[in-house]
Amino acid sequence: PANIVEFGTTQDRTGFEQLLGMSAYHHVVKGKHYPAVMLTTGMRDPNVDVWQAAKMTAMLQSVASTDRPVLLRIDPEAGHDQYSSTREQMQRWRADQLAFLMWQLGVEK
Repeated sequence: PANIVEFGTTQDRTGFEQLLGMSAYHHVVKGKHYPAVMLTTGMRDPNVDVWQAAKMTAMLQSVASTDRPVLLRIDPEAGHDQYSSTREQMQRWRADQLAFLMWQLGVEK
C-alpha cells in the first residue's frame, strides 16, 4: 500500500497495465539468449522482500537457453543498497559485482 502512490495499483486497469509493463519478471521469454546475471539482495531490506530476487533468479534459470550463469547473492545482514547497509557490506557487495563482471568479460589478473 505504501508504494501505490509511486507505482500504482492493480485495483484499476491503468494501474495494472503500468505495473505489468514495468515487471521484468513478466517479460522473461523462454528460449531467449540472456546474458549472465547476478541478482543481489539483503535479508534486512525493508523495501524489497528477498523472495522477489529469488523468484526472478529461479525464473531466469528455468528458461535459460545457454550455459551463462544466473546467480543470486544474498547478504543475511544487509538491507536495501547503501540506505540500510553498512559501508563494509556495500564494499563486499561492490567487490562481488566487479568480480562477476570481470569474470564474464574474461578479465584476468
